[in-house]
Amino acid sequence: MIHYQTGSPATALSADDLKKTVFTALENMGEKQKALVIPPDYTRLPSRSGELTEYCWQYLGDKLTDVLPALGTHTHR
Repeated sequence: MIHYQTGSPATALSADDLKKTVFTALENMGEKQKALVIPPDYTRLPSRSGELTEYCWQYLGDKLTDVLPALGTHTHR
């Protein structure tokens, strides 16, 4: 299920673009009582998951009850 879509393989998203995208996607998902964010581990650093997690926290506030890093799910090459 796609809640929001932007960009392309040739598009570089700025921090503001990424934040707007996260906020729009979360808004489109509807009201939540609580949320869990599961970002990938450091082997996926280029994914910008740290920024995405921060934007989720900024949008959700106290409704973001936990962040569970997905540790050890990828091999580092």
